[in-house]
Amino acid sequence: MGNVAASGGYWISMAADEVIADPATITGSIGVFAILPTADRVADKMGVRTGGYTTTWLADAYNPLRPMDPRFGQLVQASINNVYKEFTTKAAVARKTTAAKIDEVGQGRVWTGAQAKERGLVDTLGSYGDALRSAAKRAKLGDDFRVAYIERPGSKFERFLEMMGASTQTAVNIQVKLGMLPDALPSGAVAGVAKDLVWLNELTEGKKPFAAITHCFCELP
Repeated sequence: MGNVAASGGYWISMAADEVIADPATITGSIGVFAILPTADRVADKMGVRTGGYTTTWLADAYNPLRPMDPRFGQLVQASINNVYKEFTTKAAVARKTTAAKIDEVGQGRVWTGAQAKERGLVDTLGSYGDALRSAAKRAKLGDDFRVAYIERPGSKFERFLEMMGASTQTAVNIQVKLGMLPDALPSGAVAGVAKDLVWLNELTEGKKPFAAITHCFCELP
């Protein structure tokens, strides 16, 4: 049972009994990529130099202050190819087709739910409610079933922090330190951070009528 989105969501739903997608949702993205930034040109402009000796070329293969070693680039590409092959193979088994067929609709491309249905990537078009009813039917719960959510619903501020890469626990800890949760008072350097971030909490909670805003987090607390 699964209601899917792109990439990681599709990977997880490959083990589902049924894959359901909203007609307009982003579905698929069967692809793998890697980003390895280098700063050798910036370092050169700043007059920064680096040197040294290592026991093997791999010991300093990815030094961001130097151009990437072509041999290291080949290793990274080989790893990407291996993960992509595993992805397409598992998707082919789950969708009862071949890896070549999956590759034709893969390669990192995304589809709407409707397009994914036409290409055999999902079983049914529907909503989250449809997914719940289908799961209840498979579990033989009848029509009178209850859905219980184990985790408490997160606040808008927590969801914002999670979008920025913070875990739920980290988001809660930040709110505690900034005095955004009961029985928590900011102190010392935290008070300065709280002052700088108060606008963000007001924005996410809808207390200020801002449509767009920019802020620099470059100052030390």
